[in-house]
Amino acid sequence: MTRPPMPSEPAELLRQLAQENLPSPPEDSSAARRERLVRGMREAIDRSAETAEKRRRLRRIVAAVSVAACLSVSVLGGMLLRDRATAPDTVAGLDRVSGTVVLTQDGRGNVVGGAERGLHDGDAVQTAAGARARLQTIKASVDVSESTELRVSRPSAAEERITLRRGRVDVSVEKSIDTQRAVVVETPDAEVVVRGTVFDVRVEPREGATNTHVHVTRGSVWVLSQGVQVALLSAGQSWSSAGEVRSQAPTASAPPPAAASVAAAERAPAVAPPTPAVSASPRPAKPAKAPVRKPGTLAEENRLFSAGVEARNRGDSARAAELFAELLATYPQSTLREVAQVERFRALKSAGQGSRASTEARRYLAEHPEGAARTEARDLALESQK
Repeated sequence: MTRPPMPSEPAELLRQLAQENLPSPPEDSSAARRERLVRGMREAIDRSAETAEKRRRLRRIVAAVSVAACLSVSVLGGMLLRDRATAPDTVAGLDRVSGTVVLTQDGRGNVVGGAERGLHDGDAVQTAAGARARLQTIKASVDVSESTELRVSRPSAAEERITLRRGRVDVSVEKSIDTQRAVVVETPDAEVVVRGTVFDVRVEPREGATNTHVHVTRGSVWVLSQGVQVALLSAGQSWSSAGEVRSQAPTASAPPPAAASVAAAERAPAVAPPTPAVSASPRPAKPAKAPVRKPGTLAEENRLFSAGVEARNRGDSARAAELFAELLATYPQSTLREVAQVERFRALKSAGQGSRASTEARRYLAEHPEGAARTEARDLALESQK
């Protein structure tokens, strides 16, 4: 006989549970549930879209930073390349070295050999006793003698400058080179300014100071002291900061250009055939028609110019203007013409004669459109039109 199952037995419990009816959820409960599900899905979609947008923004930021970094590297590289390109370029070459020659670059001195070296802005060259070298710039060839010290500078549009501290240099300036630059040799006592000539400059010690000596072999040079012209030297002339201009008598083998022309004119009748036609002909005087300074005028030109400078320095601007005008009128072909014109319009301005100063400034610009004082002259010429 089988006993009935007890209500507490697991099998009986499962059977009773299976027979029970499960209540259906209410309609409103199902709608609320759907709303919750839809809202959750929408929020999940929004979160997904927001996350995607954040990722896109992050990618854009990273890309922008990368581009900026690349640009920075490019700009920095370009600046470095530009700085290298515009770094002090070679301003002169050093060759023909013999003996002990020291080249100082960036504060470090090294003995150089015979191979050519490039010099940069601020480089210094020093030759020992018995040593020699040559500098070559765009426009000048400079032979450096023994016991000499000099420094080179970056050339500007107006000049090439060599600073001679002691010793001697022999300079040859090629006038035919197509550049308007002047060549300037600066010493402790003076500046020698040239455009095409052959000359030498030496600096010697003298009682705790220095003495600058200039000698011209060919052409002419201006000598300035403290910005004021103190001499104009022609071939065969010398100047010393301790003395006056000295002229050397030209030799028969190498007469100065002007003297050579005059000597040729004077010798012409002697070498011409002794026929009446030639002896009566004035042709031997033809060389004198060329714009060549007559013998002996240089001293007078310098005297007038110096007198004008002295008048200017003592404050007599009117007298200075008169002296410069006399120089210009008496010697229109003088090599002092340009600087005398500048001094004249400055003196007229200082004397309160603005209208005449403007007229002289315009005349200067007409003759020397690329002159060293063109900016000053242009400003002065425009003042009369204000």
